[in-house]
Amino acid sequence: MAKSTCVLALFVAVVVCIEAIRIDPPQPSPSTGKYFPSVKKSDPRCRGKSNGLYPDPKDCTKYLKCVNGDSQVRNCPKGFKFDSIRYCVLPDENPDCGRKTVGGPLDVDEKCPETYGIFPVKSDCHKYMICKDGQPEIKDCPPNKVYRDINGACVDGDECPKISSEESVCKRANQLLPDEMNCRRYIKCVNFQPLKKECPPGTAFDPSKHRCTKEQLEKCKNNDILSVEPDE
Repeated sequence: MAKSTCVLALFVAVVVCIEAIRIDPPQPSPSTGKYFPSVKKSDPRCRGKSNGLYPDPKDCTKYLKCVNGDSQVRNCPKGFKFDSIRYCVLPDENPDCGRKTVGGPLDVDEKCPETYGIFPVKSDCHKYMICKDGQPEIKDCPPNKVYRDINGACVDGDECPKISSEESVCKRANQLLPDEMNCRRYIKCVNFQPLKKECPPGTAFDPSKHRCTKEQLEKCKNNDILSVEPDE
């Protein structure tokens, strides 16, 4: 009888232990890695910045996640690098990777024309400007390269085009003008600098309405002077 009671008590104890483990399993301890990135309290790299994602100044395959002044260092997927505007993108699409911010104050004219985007620096084509939340950050192109807005990247070249304000097609700061060579494209004037833009597929730029419309594309197709490229 005593032996049966002992066996029964042991069985109950084992069941209780198993149930306790099932209900309250041991929690993994946070550690640096894929699922538990290290948190650096009051990181000066995040100081004064709004919550968001920012490039790691030492490694363009990583980025900082800033939350209330604290930071987490995270990795882009393998084969990708961080871009301040589009986040993790392919390296060959990333003009921002590995460039250092130019020191010193910005030229008074170098202000963000739009809240977000990548724009040319008017005073030097070897540089470009990244705008985020309306704040400009000047970057250098690699050696023997210049920034072209139409490509959205630094391309081969060394000499900056010399265009005076009199020669520029932009007579007002925020004009939208037709591209005389292609009716599906137009020119946007930013700080009196002409930037080429393209209408969405199936539309063309209407100079009278200053926007892209489907109706204008039909007119362009009937005009031999203007070039209409087929949609891909």
